[in-house]
Amino acid sequence: KQAWREKVATCVIAFLTSAFFVGFFGLMPLFICEEDDLYTMTDIYEANIRVLERHEKAWTVIHGNVYDVKALIHPGKIQSITDNLGKDASRFFPRMPWSELGSHCINATSLNENSTTTECTGFTDTEKFVGTDYCHNDMMGRQLLEDKMGKYKVGQLSHSEESLASSGMDY
Repeated sequence: KQAWREKVATCVIAFLTSAFFVGFFGLMPLFICEEDDLYTMTDIYEANIRVLERHEKAWTVIHGNVYDVKALIHPGKIQSITDNLGKDASRFFPRMPWSELGSHCINATSLNENSTTTECTGFTDTEKFVGTDYCHNDMMGRQLLEDKMGKYKVGQLSHSEESLASSGMDY
């Protein structure tokens, strides 16, 4: 007559153990794991539609990271910022030249130092004439860019299959 109590107790223990493991492995990552915010160029473009009229998001991409630069836009407007909303502005933030990378990798502390030979390239004659060809070589390298722009970061750039196919990239 005592066997049914043992069976019920065994079932309750099995149920509680299962609930613990499902809760631990299923729900804990929701609280512990940091969620990555991935955006495609379409998402970034759509976030910037009518941005100046409504004063909402002002997103731009710099070396694969998405930044909300709304706080950097002021009534006088910096034309190069507003021209690059919803676009990739990486050309304004140079990377270390490949020729210098080897010596900087040996001494990891020098990665945060400015390079003397880095210049921004790819500016049009119109941008040079108007003066929107400002080169942020004071923020060269990942760490300096993160130090200065980290508080504006909202996510990372992700590519959809359509965008890769349309750009001719082999994936």
